[in-house]
Amino acid sequence: MPKNRVTFSIPVPPSENHCFFTAGHRRILTKEAKEFMTEAALKAKIASKKANWKIVNGRKVVLLLYFYFPNRRKKDTHNTLKVLMDSLEGILYEDDYWALPRIMDFGIDKDNPRLEVVAYLK
Repeated sequence: MPKNRVTFSIPVPPSENHCFFTAGHRRILTKEAKEFMTEAALKAKIASKKANWKIVNGRKVVLLLYFYFPNRRKKDTHNTLKVLMDSLEGILYEDDYWALPRIMDFGIDKDNPRLEVVAYLK
């Protein structure tokens, strides 16, 4: 694991099914998605500042993702990536084109559901 990395925890992202609604021909973010994105961005900014993280244009950023759900209800971790990657743009990478999300594991933590993120330059 590289020394220069950013580590932080955020709430489990909402499923893409709960992130958008359609009005006419437009997809609009739901209140739940906006709130998640705001909190995730804030926590990522704090962690990246502590780690002296600098966005490097044209460099890939690996994101190791560890999901801890509140219950055993089946959830699709891949269905959370869109809103997650968008919320970290401009903080860990300039554009999510450069993000390499890797779902490492998932589990249950009734007392502290969360997503743990470890980011480093490839």
